[in-house]
Amino acid sequence: MDIDNIEDLARELKDEKNKNVYAIFYEYAEKHNIDSEELEEILAKNHDCYRCDSCERFYTYEEYSFFDEECTYCFDDESDDDEDYEYSEDGEEEF
Repeated sequence: MDIDNIEDLARELKDEKNKNVYAIFYEYAEKHNIDSEELEEILAKNHDCYRCDSCERFYTYEEYSFFDEECTYCFDDESDDDEDYEYSEDGEEEF
């Protein structure tokens, strides 16, 4: 895949059809000699493209939770997992 500009990169990273977006991200950073953290900041600030390390995908602002530092899909999945357990008064998990 040949991506020449950052707008195309953001579009490709957010495309659900692309499976290995981290490889695309790091390949672009290396090809254009940009530090990965700097590239991540540029994508977030200028192109509505936020990185979720939990599921290794990129999402839009609406799909990303800054408080949890992950996408809303991962956050929702973790919330569902907590509902599988009941907690006693002393805070211990009960199955």
